[in-house]
Amino acid sequence: MIKRIVSILCLLLIFSSVHSLVIKPLDDSDDIIIAPPSPINSNDVQKVLIFFQGANVPNTDYVYLSALQQTVPIKMWIVLLQFPLNYADPLFADKKISDSINYIKQNGFPTCSNADVFLGGHSLGGVVARGSAVTAIKKNIPYAGIILYGSYLDIDGDYSLSNFEGSVLTLGGSLDGLTTITFLSQIYVQFQNLAQQNYNKTASYKPVIILENVRHSQFDTTVDVKGDLPGYLNVSLDQAHEMIITATSAFFINNINSPTISNSLRSDALSEILNEIDITQSLVNPFLTAQITEKTNLCILGQYNIANLSLSDNQRLNISEKLFSDEGDFEKSKPSVVGKTDPKTGQTIADIQTYAYNLYSPNPFEVSSVSIAAQDAACKMKTQDAIKKALISSSSGISGSCQTINTQEFNYSVNLLLEDQRNRYFKYGKQLQFDSDDVKTTGSQWVNSHVNVKQSKTNPNIYEVTSTSLVTDLKAPFGLDGMYYCKLFSPARAVEWMLVESLKQ
Repeated sequence: MIKRIVSILCLLLIFSSVHSLVIKPLDDSDDIIIAPPSPINSNDVQKVLIFFQGANVPNTDYVYLSALQQTVPIKMWIVLLQFPLNYADPLFADKKISDSINYIKQNGFPTCSNADVFLGGHSLGGVVARGSAVTAIKKNIPYAGIILYGSYLDIDGDYSLSNFEGSVLTLGGSLDGLTTITFLSQIYVQFQNLAQQNYNKTASYKPVIILENVRHSQFDTTVDVKGDLPGYLNVSLDQAHEMIITATSAFFINNINSPTISNSLRSDALSEILNEIDITQSLVNPFLTAQITEKTNLCILGQYNIANLSLSDNQRLNISEKLFSDEGDFEKSKPSVVGKTDPKTGQTIADIQTYAYNLYSPNPFEVSSVSIAAQDAACKMKTQDAIKKALISSSSGISGSCQTINTQEFNYSVNLLLEDQRNRYFKYGKQLQFDSDDVKTTGSQWVNSHVNVKQSKTNPNIYEVTSTSLVTDLKAPFGLDGMYYCKLFSPARAVEWMLVESLKQ
């Protein structure tokens, strides 16, 4: 394996020509080591960033990271690992790291150890970097921290953000078509939970930041990664790289002890991180809010829609929802409505019990491109006639349907979006059309059915959404009277559609 030191003069030439000069490796296995500016004195604080390339991306695409040597006031080594076929291989990762550290020891940093090394990676490279970091923790020789671009720690378990030992920067893009904003929102929730104990401390060593209008492909330089959102949506490459360097620099400044890092600089870096976290929160809030509705009160809102009573009669409804985690238990459940007299007002009121079950796409390996919104949000509710019977007297319009619930909840989801997100969807996104329900006649038909989303045959920019329903009249036997069952397009799925799926080419 041949290694070489890239001069700062060469790097300045690269950046002055806006990456027009590309450093060519000497062979396919050639790593790039960018040494700190000379001279290096014995009392200088030195650190190392060892970075793993994304799949199918040459390591030269990350030379822009050398800007960190100018923005972080220490002596920093940048190592850009190169694997055969541009594919980071976990089987050789630890050997690559060890070789890099040994080389650096021999060329100006003789005391270098794992404690001086930050591992980083883009996409698949982040996954490999994470694996090496975990191995080091198990051996009780942890690295200084890890930096993940368009990548992430586990959602659950010992190596989730909540439980990971050490500092971690999770950096994503709001227009990432692979490590999506909706997936990273779940990592952000972990950050929120951790930050309840000490917000500034957590922001310093485990920040989760989503850069606005940055794509997965903009963490590299030349490769447009397959599956990413289209390039006409994002900021320029130079802007993206500047945002990446700024966030990464702030993370380093807050996680490196050095007399050359003043308290003022550290404070400014923390302010930068806090500002980016605030932006991240605003970007993910629409999805997180829709997720709460998906998991807590979608069927309650749907029941009001089905009943379609007057405002005064709506106030006579007391609707509750129970969300099942087990599909079998949900299938056995039966919604109910009971009329009774309110002792305070003397009015007849109706207690309605609805039941819910959300079907999610299986994702045992936590692949970030798999939807995390419910693919079916199943609701068991009561019909308008059953509710009116329980109330004895009431005024109403035409009964709602699964279609009208979908339309209502989609409009709610649209209003959750930030203005820029909403405008982008209506300008560039594929639009949804909610069609009449696919009415089933038996319970087994409904149980085995799913929400259907398909591209229109007449307009490729429109996708037709059809829910399945099962409705019984008041004469149905065996306690099955007055049932209204729906498989719904959930608000979280609607937000995910507008932020990610509808924008894909």
